[in-house]
Amino acid sequence: MSSIAFYAVICVIAALVLYAQIQKTTRKIDENGTLANNSPEAARQISVQKYKDFCEIINGELRELKMKALYDDALKNEDLKEKFLESLSEMSKKLTFIETMNTARNPDKWESELFEVLSRLDDLVTENFKDGERAGDEIRQRLGAEFSKLQN
Repeated sequence: MSSIAFYAVICVIAALVLYAQIQKTTRKIDENGTLANNSPEAARQISVQKYKDFCEIINGELRELKMKALYDDALKNEDLKEKFLESLSEMSKKLTFIETMNTARNPDKWESELFEVLSRLDDLVTENFKDGERAGDEIRQRLGAEFSKLQN
């Protein structure tokens, strides 16, 4: 009978040691975020990079719109060309500001800032281009497709 009690005590001690080691290991994983490289910091960096890349894509659209305004006679009124180009320049500066200042912010802040820029861009194109609705739709589709690519 005493040998059974001895083995039971050994089993309980082994179970406690095993439990303590599992707890210690999972705590380290939680603290370091090393499980499959899904650390909160790595996820934030991926998110930040995604939004920075999207800012660059939007800047590319702004450059394309500038070229259309300058060389393709795409504006409704040539008298407003300078104001339109100035607005594009301001939007580009704002995107650069967003990129540099939002590196430590959460995705909601990025999305809010980018939504504001994209809304302004849509209004600007609709108001100033000869076929503003169509041009705005094309830009929205291109940017939507590019953002979807960045999500993957």
